[in-house]
Amino acid sequence: MSARASPTLASWVVLSAAGALAAVVLGEPALAALGAPFAVAAAAGIALARDPRVRVRASIAPDRMLEGDEAVLTYDVRADGGSEWLDLRALLPVGLVAEPGAAARVLRIAPGDHRLVDVPVRAARWGGHLAGGARVRATGVVGAVWFTGVAPAEAAVRVLPGIERMRTLVAPARTQAAVGPRRSGARGDGLELAEVRPWVPGDHARRLHWRATARRGEPYVAARHPERAADVLIFVDTFADIEGEREGALTLAIRAAAGLAEAHLRVRDRVGVVTFGGVLHWLAPGAGITHALRIADALASSEVVMSYVARDVTVVPPAILPSRALVLAITPLLDERGARALIDLCARGHDVAVIEIDAPALLGGGSDPVTRLWTLRRAAMRARLAELGATTATWDGVRPLESVLEEVTASRRASRLAAHG
Repeated sequence: MSARASPTLASWVVLSAAGALAAVVLGEPALAALGAPFAVAAAAGIALARDPRVRVRASIAPDRMLEGDEAVLTYDVRADGGSEWLDLRALLPVGLVAEPGAAARVLRIAPGDHRLVDVPVRAARWGGHLAGGARVRATGVVGAVWFTGVAPAEAAVRVLPGIERMRTLVAPARTQAAVGPRRSGARGDGLELAEVRPWVPGDHARRLHWRATARRGEPYVAARHPERAADVLIFVDTFADIEGEREGALTLAIRAAAGLAEAHLRVRDRVGVVTFGGVLHWLAPGAGITHALRIADALASSEVVMSYVARDVTVVPPAILPSRALVLAITPLLDERGARALIDLCARGHDVAVIEIDAPALLGGGSDPVTRLWTLRRAAMRARLAELGATTATWDGVRPLESVLEEVTASRRASRLAAHG
């Protein structure tokens, strides 16, 4: 900690100097005696000043939360040399806020003792933050010298945007070979009846449908849909962001990704995440509570990093993109590199559904030539994705995300019916 003179010490020095100067100028030695007590107090204050050797450590609970949630930031303040007056002021990151007056405390700590200070905070903005920083100012009995210092922020906290609970989800067109909760379109051993058909050589006897066999007078078997696992990859385009009146495009994308991940994990799908932008991050498909925490950490750490590198999906490891996975892409279509990556995924045969963040709506619309050209380019990207079989729906962040998923599901169903018709 650094030491500096307090205002009290400065006033004592000024008064003692003023008395000595007045004695010299006016030729009255008695005036110097008026400033002598202040000089003695200043000298005593400097001689008695001792470094309190303050140490501050901080922790926050919980360390994962949603926007609007509350947490408690706890400071463990220890003064090996003791302090008669210690001023602790919490330095909060931009994503955390405290009530007025709650972030400043005045303490008295005996030598070798410690005090716990709780500061209630609220998550105001999503992202990864470091909390626990503090500005400390301490002094002794006389108060002539202040010892000041700044404690670093070392308590990590992850904040996710508020998510929407969804019951309607986009069903994958194909499932994996492993057993899971999803009804497969194939035929095999399962619970849900697919069809009743005549027996053919090779059918197992346990598949006989006795009621149809008795009615028709010849053997019939029941074909069923097996239960299989599904892999869902959430693809977040982080090449660019645009700030709207309420929320930015990246905030909406992370909020949608977090809600989709939570909903698919709840129905026991395996979920993976790829944030595709200037910096590439990925998380292999998985399930369970631990994996949900990993997804929350990955999404909370997402950010836009300026880059001119022409990335494509070949930089993503093959294990992250299972061949039969459903790819839920969330993109504002602001950067052609993100659109090209989605077009590449469609061309490789992946099952892709696109949730487009409505960037023009975030900006409040516009009819200038630049906006019209931008709108035409986005429409061309959307048409190219549709040609390759991807279903696209637009979300403005106002209407429920579940209605967008219903729109995607209806479009995919209509596309399948048209293909079979």
